[in-house]
Amino acid sequence: MKKVLRLAGQVLVIAAITLALDYILTATLFSSLKQAMSDPEARNERVYVAAPYHHDLAPDVKATRVWGNILYSWQTDRFGFRTGDCAPRTPEKGRENIFVIGDSFTEALGSSYEQSFPGLMACEAARQGKAVWNLGVASYSPAIYHRRSGRRPSDWKSSPRISLFSSTCRT
Repeated sequence: MKKVLRLAGQVLVIAAITLALDYILTATLFSSLKQAMSDPEARNERVYVAAPYHHDLAPDVKATRVWGNILYSWQTDRFGFRTGDCAPRTPEKGRENIFVIGDSFTEALGSSYEQSFPGLMACEAARQGKAVWNLGVASYSPAIYHRRSGRRPSDWKSSPRISLFSSTCRT
């Protein structure tokens, strides 16, 4: 009986120490991260929406998101495409459109639009009178893009298109 009580006491002491350290570290060292993660704008629940083909980015969202310990600005346009300062605002007939499709690497999780490879392409293309659209969405696969392919503004159907695909999926 003494062994059982001693073991139960040790378990309670270890649990109390663990909880105390967790509380102290969360309240002091990680307070800014805790605050950012408790902010609804910083979480993912507002930026992804259900779609018939699986999921998509919500249109017209401007948020600060968290990726690990990184806070970054994140924005979508009226079509639900990741956007930034260099991104085109509206489709124009006759303008060359470049569509960059892919998964979280293309969506640029943890990075501002301007620091992502689609954003860098968009800034250069804008100087040349072209448009780069970032269609990247985290956890996308070629099968989801195939199911999603019918969703595009009618103005794009007659304009030239170049599509680039980036995927970090490995099979």
